[in-house]
Amino acid sequence: MLMPAARTTFTSSSPWAILVCGWVMLALISTIFSLFSGMPWLLKELDFGYRFALFGHALVSAAVTLTALSLPFILLASLCHRVETLRRFAVALQCCLTALAVIFMVSSYGAYMYSGVYINRSALVMVAHDGRQLLLHAMGFDLALLASLAIILLGVALALLFLVSWTLRDPARVRRLGTSSLLVLLVAAGAAVSGTYLAKRSGVIVQADDTSQTTLAERYRTLERSATGPFSALLSLAAVQQNRPLSSVRSLAQQYTSSAQVDMAQYVRSVKLDDLKRHNVLLILVESLRTDVLQSYGGERAVMPTVDELAKRSERFEHCYAHSSHSNYSDTVPYSSQYPLRGWETHYYPENPNYARVVMHELLQPFGYRTAIVSSQDERWGGMANFFDVQGLNYFFHAGTAPITREGGGNMSEYRQFMLRAQRNGKVDDRETVDALIRWIDKSRDTPFAAYVNLQSSHHPFWVPNGFDKPFKGTPPEDERYLRAYNLYLGYLNSLAYIDSQLARLFSHLIETNRLDDTIVIVSADTAIRFLAVVPEGENSFWEVGNAGRLYEDVVRVPLIAHIPGRPARTRTETCRHIDVLPTIADAIGLPPHPGFQGKSMLAEDYPQDSPVFLVAQTPLAEEYGVIQGGNLFIYDDRARVFRAGELSGAGQRKTLDDIENQRLQALLGTWIIEQISYYENPLQQLTHYPPVPPQ
Repeated sequence: MLMPAARTTFTSSSPWAILVCGWVMLALISTIFSLFSGMPWLLKELDFGYRFALFGHALVSAAVTLTALSLPFILLASLCHRVETLRRFAVALQCCLTALAVIFMVSSYGAYMYSGVYINRSALVMVAHDGRQLLLHAMGFDLALLASLAIILLGVALALLFLVSWTLRDPARVRRLGTSSLLVLLVAAGAAVSGTYLAKRSGVIVQADDTSQTTLAERYRTLERSATGPFSALLSLAAVQQNRPLSSVRSLAQQYTSSAQVDMAQYVRSVKLDDLKRHNVLLILVESLRTDVLQSYGGERAVMPTVDELAKRSERFEHCYAHSSHSNYSDTVPYSSQYPLRGWETHYYPENPNYARVVMHELLQPFGYRTAIVSSQDERWGGMANFFDVQGLNYFFHAGTAPITREGGGNMSEYRQFMLRAQRNGKVDDRETVDALIRWIDKSRDTPFAAYVNLQSSHHPFWVPNGFDKPFKGTPPEDERYLRAYNLYLGYLNSLAYIDSQLARLFSHLIETNRLDDTIVIVSADTAIRFLAVVPEGENSFWEVGNAGRLYEDVVRVPLIAHIPGRPARTRTETCRHIDVLPTIADAIGLPPHPGFQGKSMLAEDYPQDSPVFLVAQTPLAEEYGVIQGGNLFIYDDRARVFRAGELSGAGQRKTLDDIENQRLQALLGTWIIEQISYYENPLQQLTHYPPVPPQ
């Protein structure tokens, strides 16, 4: 809490002085950060006048926000100026609000410098829902950045304390500082209003994306709404109805089907039990696994030889796609055959959700299977544990509840365990996860098992234990601008090599116990990961490393290797989707398609060559929807309200499509979005039917 110095006398002007000093501090922070973080008003695509107007918009939004927060306490102090206790209480609250505003602003600029996105409404909701996991992630991500932010916050707090104390020593200073601030605000407001007015009247076309163009008015409004500063980004993303250029096409919507719900006992009665092939099942997702690191997909280095060896004896799908860029959406799809889109905002799976879903353990347990979820991540992230919480699960191991057993022993204090989880990015060592899986598998040989396994060492920042001999070292590049991305990529390769060593242990154990030949093993990834380096001549480098953001081909294209007993090894070129994984597992066992599946078995004779792949990203970094079909990628950006599209390629680059193909894909995407969301907005439909299935 920021308080004026003890020698300062509280007067009726004290709250106003704190308000003025708080805004001055926010304006200074905004100006300083803008010089180092590439703010929109520095973009070369805009004329100087528009850039100045955007800067003015940032100053005004900070002043409006701080005033709105502080005004009730200013009025309280003014009304109660004769009561010392109430006056001090109002001043103290105003100091707290100013301090919180400064903390938010500095943190938001830090987020912008690291990710290119300010803290927005979506980020605040995520913090409220997954705060502890985000803290663990941040501590493992970049301690230097956190320490820098802490030092900056301390410096700003001391500077604000000094400025308030200095101002209150002389009432005339409050008037002079207030008058100067008001004049600056008037100029800023005038610039912001004129910039908006001129942009609306302009008919200029500007580049909004690498393949998208839009009007200057729309581009300016997008920057003004979400990229001119922490407060404008926060205020502009309030939950309001937006006019989206998306609609359901009647002829396409009529081809959607929605089956009536059935209980599991009814489904079991429909199965011919004598025809079942009770193979064991292992569904393995490797965090952020790209196709181009595997030699079986054309990779140059033996990063994961165990996985490549499995691919030689399996069906390998050349063109497989996850349905989202982030794990809390992607992980649930192959396990449930349900699309993750459930609304216009991020969906956090609630306890006992109203909508019906059928997951792998619920499907297989009635047929005599032992079932497990064994995961190196905390499955409470985004509420995934709630989604998995249905009948039929025998064993649940994940980072949220697993004990720490390595690198410090099992009797560590709670603080040491917390710090070790921070070092691991909040994850469990994949060795512990595989150990837990092997112990569980060995508990019984009389019944088949089915397990979902999630391995996480390849999650940024690519943690591996100290004793692991990292096979990828290499020679650093001469150009230092490439050094950071180079080191990150080496870390990524080494983390995958570590995961591969754990899979080698698992598969060796299955071979030794004569189980592998009778086990369905599906290896894929939750998502891939983007490693993009842009180094303009004479300018600073720009890196885009990671996922959980915008929808790009190299983020959603993943390997899929399916080892199914009795099936020949071969390469398949059909478009494969994660939505089809659980139907494929059911088909391989001999189960009929469950009416709750939104996907289709890849073993079916009529499996399409080019099924549409629907995509969604709903995070603080992006809100986008997309479809892949016919070798084309079509994306709608809900924040910028623009479309981008083009042809797929291995490098993730796109070429502009013609108008006919754009319109076809827009109709396909719009219909899927509206039909999907309409189901989840209809409580009665959720009680009686399963989610709608698009035409294959």
